[in-house]
Amino acid sequence: MRARVPQFLHLPPQVLWFDTHELLILVAAYIGSLFLKGYAWVGMMALAVVVIRFKRQKPRGYIAHLFYRAGLFQLKHYPAPIASRFDE
Repeated sequence: MRARVPQFLHLPPQVLWFDTHELLILVAAYIGSLFLKGYAWVGMMALAVVVIRFKRQKPRGYIAHLFYRAGLFQLKHYPAPIASRFDE
């Protein structure tokens, strides 16, 4: 049995043509539409499409850096985004 070696090892895994971050956006929109019921699924999926298009126009890691800058995500061994001084 032969295993397939990916062409680029640094690229994130994909399902169909979506990478893992885009899949999480779609799953979050789907779960949000389940809570809102009715025709809210149209708006949630439209919002997911807009976010995915915005994400694809930016460099890889842009959304994670936005979360770090907003203070929603902390990087290990790095100062907080609001720190004005950092001593090593």
